[in-house]
Amino acid sequence: MKFGALLRQFRGRMSRAEAGMQILVSPRTIEAWETRGIDPGPDAIVRMSKTYGRPELRPIYCRKVCPIGQTYHYEFLNNINDDLMTVLVRLLKEHTEAGIAVNRMMQLAVNKNGRDDFSDAELADFEKAYQELLDVDHAIDVLKRVLDQRILDLDEQVRKHNDKCYRNGYVVNGWERKSALAGAL
Repeated sequence: MKFGALLRQFRGRMSRAEAGMQILVSPRTIEAWETRGIDPGPDAIVRMSKTYGRPELRPIYCRKVCPIGQTYHYEFLNNINDDLMTVLVRLLKEHTEAGIAVNRMMQLAVNKNGRDDFSDAELADFEKAYQELLDVDHAIDVLKRVLDQRILDLDEQVRKHNDKCYRNGYVVNGWERKSALAGAL
């Protein structure tokens, strides 16, 4: 399905005029996004996901439209049981497997600092273990989507988490990272 057709489907019975008013664009802009292959910007996607009540629009946009998301965002899992308990059990299973994988990675990483320090077999084993960590990350993405759709506001939760990171000193000066050397100069 083309992205514009997905936008049309997510709009549901809402008219283009009504959607445009809530998303802060003209009905012609909505029409262009839905039928002419013109992709909305990320700010419009955020507003659409809230207006349409479809938080999954954000990760789909990231994976299908955004060049960064096409490289770094997981495929949107649309053929899974997304019952909350099933998602939590899956996350627990992946977490358990990841614990084993991290132990293996620690064994492999002893006295190694870069790719050239690994034999080919060790590197393959390390990569296999790393894939288990990505499974956890993907399972967390699914949980975030399910919670955002049904229980918690993801935007608010991320804001609270970021505030906590600032309070704990994990982030300084926004996105800039202070190095020990910069502090010494």
